[in-house]
Amino acid sequence: MSPSEDHVKAAEQALSAIRTADDYDRWHDTYAHGEQYVELPDAYAARIEQLAQRGRERAMSHTFPLLAG
Repeated sequence: MSPSEDHVKAAEQALSAIRTADDYDRWHDTYAHGEQYVELPDAYAARIEQLAQRGRERAMSHTFPLLAG
């Protein structure tokens, strides 16, 4: 696996730990921000952005379960 693939795979695995906005912030700081993210090829960066959206939704559904419907 390439470093980019490893980064996206780790981000996917860490997504399941998101329960709160703080969890999401930590996830974002680790996987969707910083040097590793900036160096990702476009296809991998797009995948991280998709994961970030899922992470935000996950944090919201755990924080506000009635709004998640």
